[in-house]
Amino acid sequence: EYAYVSGYKINMGKSVALPHGMDPRAIEGLRTAHTFTIAKTNIKYLGVRLTADPDKLYSENYTPRIQSLYRDIEK
Repeated sequence: EYAYVSGYKINMGKSVALPHGMDPRAIEGLRTAHTFTIAKTNIKYLGVRLTADPDKLYSENYTPRIQSLYRDIEK
């Protein structure tokens, strides 16, 4: 158990899982067996959007930042 080894307890109310490449039936099994949230498309971790589809990592992270930089420069 994580809590036994680390001395920390996982807060299931704040925990979010992002299944990648899992069978939909397995995801439903997780949803019924655990109380944590299961995200469908992405989660934010340390300021970075992690996506279920690796091809969307760039568009979810860099494109908004670049657009924000351009807006700041034009001010």
